[in-house]
Amino acid sequence: MPARLRCSSTLWRPSFGLAAAVALALIAAWPADSSPKRGFSNVGSDGSDPVGTADSAPASELRSEWLEEARRTITAREYRPTPAEGGHGFHAPNRAHDLRISFEKTGLRIRDRVAEGSPELLRLTLDRISRGKASKTVAPGREITVDENRVEIRRRGLVEWYENTEKGLEQGFSLSERMMVGSRSDAPESAELLALDLAVAGARAELQGDSIGLQTKTGRRLSYAALAVVDANGTSLACHFEVPRPDTAIVSTVVPELVVGAPGGIGSGVVLEISIVRCPSQPG
Repeated sequence: MPARLRCSSTLWRPSFGLAAAVALALIAAWPADSSPKRGFSNVGSDGSDPVGTADSAPASELRSEWLEEARRTITAREYRPTPAEGGHGFHAPNRAHDLRISFEKTGLRIRDRVAEGSPELLRLTLDRISRGKASKTVAPGREITVDENRVEIRRRGLVEWYENTEKGLEQGFSLSERMMVGSRSDAPESAELLALDLAVAGARAELQGDSIGLQTKTGRRLSYAALAVVDANGTSLACHFEVPRPDTAIVSTVVPELVVGAPGGIGSGVVLEISIVRCPSQPG
């Protein structure tokens, strides 16, 4: 089940400034014979525009759109993971929330990006999956793949994925039928509870209504919230968080039946798609 953590922190001003600076530099270097009257007009000694203002608005709008597109492109690239030293996983900054994130086969590691020494804030590992009375320990992933700002830790029958954006870090789990512990013959006719146990290290987990608060040793607080679960047909399922201990966070959902993904569903062979968003709240 994916858990989403949303946070309304300050906008990433450095990224906008960088985008604007690069865009303006490129505009200033535009060849003089490249649409000179539309892009720039000669200004008279009295400050007036001898060419007139008919083309000014379209040119201004064009530059504004170009700058905004440049800003979005540069910002998105800043959040893309790159290989970690030694080839052990990937890492990426999240400048909007001052985080440095490491993606490893065992799970997630988050550090403070701006504090001295870049102290570790949180480690999160998918430890166990249970359905009804059946339960199994989850092994580290077999491989890690990256596509732009999306990271996938792949296991047999299970994909643990992350998307790193200005809004925060979104975590998700895509489960196939073979990963659902227990068999259909063992399952009762009534719905069963499916639970994903996440081991928490470096922070104390606390249930706060529909979300989980994570108090780090440095004093920073992270939020784990906006949990959502859908089945193979895209139908939303009831779900909730549990925190039995400060070092364990549980994502639970009721699974009425196992429906393998069909055309138009969330994916071939996918039974459940879980998503969660994580981001920092105010310090203290």
